[in-house]
Amino acid sequence: MRRRVLYVVETLASCGTTDFVSDLARHLDRRRFAPAVLALRAAPTDDWGAREQAGLRRFESQGIPAWVLHLRTDQNFRQRTRPLSRWLRQRRPDVLHAHSRPADLWCAWSGRRAGVPVRIY
Repeated sequence: MRRRVLYVVETLASCGTTDFVSDLARHLDRRRFAPAVLALRAAPTDDWGAREQAGLRRFESQGIPAWVLHLRTDQNFRQRTRPLSRWLRQRRPDVLHAHSRPADLWCAWSGRRAGVPVRIY
């Protein structure tokens, strides 16, 4: 059984953190692990579409599923992280590996609520 590893970043657009995650995911032993990437974003910015789409295409070209989840900034912590908890419950990763702030806090909380067995920052 392949372990599902979900890397969580702030953006799919090319930057130091996202490039690092791309390298990590690309070099995992695909016989043992199934990597995927989730970007947690606040409200979209003007340049969001083109940069995120380019990042999405980059991961998909490597055979790595990738998504963007927008979390509202006008809600309290519990309300803001509820969509992430739901998302994690639906996809059931075995390992949740956060690579940015505040994704580390959001993932630790939401991953616990969703029953993700391993949470790393």
